[in-house]
Amino acid sequence: MSEKKDNSLPSCSSGALAGTGSAPPAMPAPGGVPAEFLEFQPDSLELEMAPLPGRARISLYMAVACILIGLVWACLAQIDRIVTGQGKVAAPQSNLVLSALEPAVIRKIHVLAGQRVQAGDLLVTLDSTFTRADLADAVKHFDSLTAQIWRIRCELGQGACTPPASLDPAEAAMQMSLLLGRKAEYQGKMASYDKAISGLDTQIASLAAQREQGKRRIANSREVEAMHQIVFEKGAGSRLEMLKAQNERIQNESDYERMGHEMKTKTEDLAKNRADRDAFAANWNGTLSKELVDTQRDAGKIGEQLEKAKRMNELIELRAPGPGVVLDVARKSVGSVAEKAEALVTLVPLDAPLEAQVDIPAKEIGFVREGDPARIKLEAFPFQKHGVLEGRVATVSEDAFAAKDNQQGATPQAAAQGASQVNYRARIEIVNASLRDVPKDFRLIPGMTLTAEIKVGKRRIISYLIYPVVRALDEAMREP
Repeated sequence: MSEKKDNSLPSCSSGALAGTGSAPPAMPAPGGVPAEFLEFQPDSLELEMAPLPGRARISLYMAVACILIGLVWACLAQIDRIVTGQGKVAAPQSNLVLSALEPAVIRKIHVLAGQRVQAGDLLVTLDSTFTRADLADAVKHFDSLTAQIWRIRCELGQGACTPPASLDPAEAAMQMSLLLGRKAEYQGKMASYDKAISGLDTQIASLAAQREQGKRRIANSREVEAMHQIVFEKGAGSRLEMLKAQNERIQNESDYERMGHEMKTKTEDLAKNRADRDAFAANWNGTLSKELVDTQRDAGKIGEQLEKAKRMNELIELRAPGPGVVLDVARKSVGSVAEKAEALVTLVPLDAPLEAQVDIPAKEIGFVREGDPARIKLEAFPFQKHGVLEGRVATVSEDAFAAKDNQQGATPQAAAQGASQVNYRARIEIVNASLRDVPKDFRLIPGMTLTAEIKVGKRRIISYLIYPVVRALDEAMREP
């Protein structure tokens, strides 16, 4: 029946159109069916033979154009390349641990864990019996040495002989008495040498005068002897008178020689006494100089011990070196003994600068450099509401850390990645720690977990499409 219907439609159509003689023949639809008869065809055939709408062609062209524009945009557009790491807020400065330098008895503990303290606040008081005794002994010894130095310098003529006001009166009086006694001893010894030297000078001068007289007597006795010799030879004088004159001349010459030897001996004695006097003075001053050097050296040592004793006496009161929060207090009761270097109070400093310590996966470390900017998102303050912190990379570790070796400093998220994870540790300096809509007393606290986004450069969008294809082509068709 379909064939009969198909054969009759064209004839009726052509007869009707020929009878009217007014409308031109309609364009046949695809498949040889005129357009006005399509609505009388079955739905499937009508859809198959209907002409393609113009909007469909435009949609196709627009889709192709959008794809081309998207590819061009992907080739030209760049986005930030971000390396993400998990970490926490940390202080470069370690916690302050206050301890006793020497074993001491605890007198009082003034703080509790969690208490906030300011610089100079008293934390722990220790027993000061031993430190006060050591300090008093050091002060007494140092004052004694200082007084000795003053006395020795006064003996050497290097300073005034009036005790300075800083000296202990008892030490000053004792050293003054010693100074006067030693001065009297020195002056007495020098006076003895001077007296002996003066006596020898007088004797030498007397001998010199006697020798001068003896020289004249020798000349006279020789002349008298010569005269007696002439008279005796002429027979006018006796031999006795001649021998007397000869004996007198010999006696005068002997006396002259004796006085010469005596004068030489006195001169040698004079030189010896002068040398002894100079040696005594030099030895006296040398001994004083050596004593001064030794005393000054001892005073220097005692001075250091005195400073140590003063410091030890100051440290019986452990005070906060700066503002902080008491993290831990030793479990010690009043009257118990604190051992040497035993931690009594642990403080977390409040004025220390903070930084972010971040673990960066080894696969992303290649482009991270010092100075790269970073955005820090605190988990305690959602960044959508409170914003982010700004920072820059300060340092990057030179070696990687296995997760199992880095569990202590890593966040729980980083620790959960497993022992096979290898990370690098980066320190990020916080340059802007301001957030919005936070409490008035907000401050960063060490240990706050965070996520750091480090900007390491730019990347074109097309690379996200090309790199997987390149990787697939490179790794395809081969054995693993």
